[in-house]
Amino acid sequence: MARVLPLIWVVISAGYAMAAAPTGAASALLERPHHPPLLFLRASGGGSQTQVTEHEVVDEQGQPVVKKIPGTVSWNDLTLERPLDDRTDLWQWRQQVESAESQTAREDVLLTFLDLQGLEIARRRFTNAWPRSLQAAITSATGAAPTEILVLAHEGGSHFGLDPQVSLLAPADGAVIWNATALVVRAMARLPDRVARVEIFAGASPIGVASPSGTEFLLTWTNPPPGIHTLSAMTTDLDGETFASENRVTLTLLAGLTFEQWRRTSRHFTRLDLERPDISGPLADPDRDRVPNLFEYAWNTNPRRSDATMLPRLERRGDEFVFVCRRRAGGLGPALDLYRYADVLYTIEFSHDLVTWRPARDWLRSAEVRQNGDGVTETVSFTLRGSVEVSGAFFRLRIELLTAL
Repeated sequence: MARVLPLIWVVISAGYAMAAAPTGAASALLERPHHPPLLFLRASGGGSQTQVTEHEVVDEQGQPVVKKIPGTVSWNDLTLERPLDDRTDLWQWRQQVESAESQTAREDVLLTFLDLQGLEIARRRFTNAWPRSLQAAITSATGAAPTEILVLAHEGGSHFGLDPQVSLLAPADGAVIWNATALVVRAMARLPDRVARVEIFAGASPIGVASPSGTEFLLTWTNPPPGIHTLSAMTTDLDGETFASENRVTLTLLAGLTFEQWRRTSRHFTRLDLERPDISGPLADPDRDRVPNLFEYAWNTNPRRSDATMLPRLERRGDEFVFVCRRRAGGLGPALDLYRYADVLYTIEFSHDLVTWRPARDWLRSAEVRQNGDGVTETVSFTLRGSVEVSGAFFRLRIELLTAL
């Protein structure tokens, strides 16, 4: 025969606790609907507790046995602390509770825990949260900065982990690479054990599936086409769900003969010349035509023979002015006044005093490209805006030797 003893209430609870150092600290990010997120340096509570009912019964041998049965579940308040500043949204939220708008103050909020590097550790969503109290405080007598302490009541929280996304590590965002034949794409997984597949994309086109290597995933992009590409990744987890990468990488791929390759293979320089920068260097002028080797390369002319016909020129065609210049074909023009071929940048500039030079982008209305028939170069005619104003301006073609990124 079983006996039921008077109820004994025992609390079983779970929650969070986090204390933060002033710098290099862990933190928590609170997100509310339609409000900017708030960063807190201390967080505690937010868990649940269950009342336990103890029943004493008699077993088959007649011995008393205590049975513990879970009872009512209640939710611990969530306490958050942050440096006091001029943000007023928390105080406005608290005023909703104090006024007749208390029902509208109940919100589902998201709390994200961050590690010392600011990376996400875990998230928890709290249902129908509202500010039970909000106060400003100075927690130390040694002159510490004042803080505001927020206590949230809520009706339960759902804990969930992070998405198994990846971040692209290489190539670097904004990189310019020429003559790439095997480009290595590196991605780092936040939760590698939950990743089943990582596919790399260039724009909307898939490149291939990356292979796991520790916490990273690697893919070699063979013979990537020249152009401006935006790389991204798509992760598939063990349950078949897909997640976009946390970042994208934009890079410029250039093809063509670099200046150094031209210098060594053009047969314009002997072996001894190649050892002398004053003869074969980018600023050298062995034919003394006042055109340095870098420009000879950029126009595909002979550095051993004077040829002034290749120089840029400004022509008047009816009521319009046209800036005409020669360049190597097959490069990229990210803007009308900029053009890149291999490791060379062509820029059209203007000046009113021959001292201060600026990019001529606003002066250029259109461009007409004509192939020169040598399979290497093209001639570009840029029609300029404002024929009257052009008559008082000077224009030039600037050619720079770049360094690979």
